[in-house]
Amino acid sequence: MLSQYFASASAIVTSGPQRLELKVPAKFSDFVLLELSSLPILEWVVGENAGNGVSSLLRTQPFLQQTLLSDDRQQMKTDAMVRTFGQGIRLYTIPGKSNTVAIAELRQGITLYLQTTDNICFSLETEAFQLIALEADQRLFKQPQPIQQARAVLAVAPDFNAGAVELAVQLAELLQASYRLKSYQRRFALELLPDDVETLLQLQDQLEQKRQWLVHCYNQALSRHSYRYSANQIGDDQLQRILECYELLAPPELTAMVKALAGDDSEH
Repeated sequence: MLSQYFASASAIVTSGPQRLELKVPAKFSDFVLLELSSLPILEWVVGENAGNGVSSLLRTQPFLQQTLLSDDRQQMKTDAMVRTFGQGIRLYTIPGKSNTVAIAELRQGITLYLQTTDNICFSLETEAFQLIALEADQRLFKQPQPIQQARAVLAVAPDFNAGAVELAVQLAELLQASYRLKSYQRRFALELLPDDVETLLQLQDQLEQKRQWLVHCYNQALSRHSYRYSANQIGDDQLQRILECYELLAPPELTAMVKALAGDDSEH
């Protein structure tokens, strides 16, 4: 197994219909999760029949919180993946999906459905992740990964209502992709074909254009709250509370005089 990517393996026993809930705790920042597009999130290897169920070895990313629950109401999907002794699965983000989309799903929580008999049937309902059989996994060997990451960042549709924090995460992801793309070009400069060099230059130009746009949106998001007000303007509610306090603290004669003057001004 890919020990460099996962926390220590945990042995689990499954039986019947169950579900494994995966979620990122709030203590982990989105900036910590920017590697999602290039690494497996989970690895599950099916073991032997343990009498009371099927034993398995499970490894997940260290930031994932996992909970195994019974699920008697579940119905497996028709395209579920069946795994038996010695076989397994890995969970990845779908190629072309942005890290921000995957992070948002993990914040809400994703569910891996299980149906255990003599083997284990896996099913997943999500828009950002996919299951891949261990023997068919070529994701870690597809190169160049920096180009894949850059294209995934560029494929993210613009969100004109995004807040400053979300824009900051997108900007950090873009800068990371740009840095890796330039490092890749420097490292393999003498080995790249002319078409590959042209592709890299186009991607870098597109990343720079999107960076400028994100910086502009980020600056707008920071100052958006003050667009409607001048620096010394007081809101209507606050002004009303101040006037009520003055009215309570002022002598009755002064309050009556102010009301009379205000009435005279309104008449003119």
